[in-house]
Amino acid sequence: MLPDDIAFDPEGTLYISDTRGMVGPGWETPGRIIRISADGDATVLAADLPSPNGITFDEDHEGLWVAQYNANRIDYFALDETRTQVTAAYPGMYVDGGKARVDSTAVDADGNVYQGFHLKPEIHVYSPNGDLLEVIALPGDAPDLDTATNIAVNPGTTDGVITVSGPDGGYLYTFDALAEGTRQSNGG
Repeated sequence: MLPDDIAFDPEGTLYISDTRGMVGPGWETPGRIIRISADGDATVLAADLPSPNGITFDEDHEGLWVAQYNANRIDYFALDETRTQVTAAYPGMYVDGGKARVDSTAVDADGNVYQGFHLKPEIHVYSPNGDLLEVIALPGDAPDLDTATNIAVNPGTTDGVITVSGPDGGYLYTFDALAEGTRQSNGG
């Protein structure tokens, strides 16, 4: 197992993206989503995925947004009422990343999806319907940075933070989110 990002549901159940296959060719799909209940029972919620990376619940905790690293897309996994089974799974957003790949994912109170990138120092913000709403880019005078992997929006505010790194080191940048942050706005 190569655990990467995490999300919690309101009952304290942990959901983990297992990025197996991330180091191999992009056509391998051994990745999984693991569910660990608050009492410690672990089950595979979804398997045969192209290196799931970012994982976060939607704004109503009815499903998971999962960034598929080796597919450059963000999939939606609708869950049953107990959040123990996937009832539907499909691509939500296809990302034109070039050589970059999707990394951590977060949502805000309006359900907007914030997507970070490995090898692209910016965040893309999508509506729950898949429309690209905004690209959050670094200032023009930023150091030589090539990766924006994690996103957080402070709950109850629109104050956002991005972790960015590259040849010139690691930095934190702030941004204004499109809606208030929630407990799920942690970006993994």
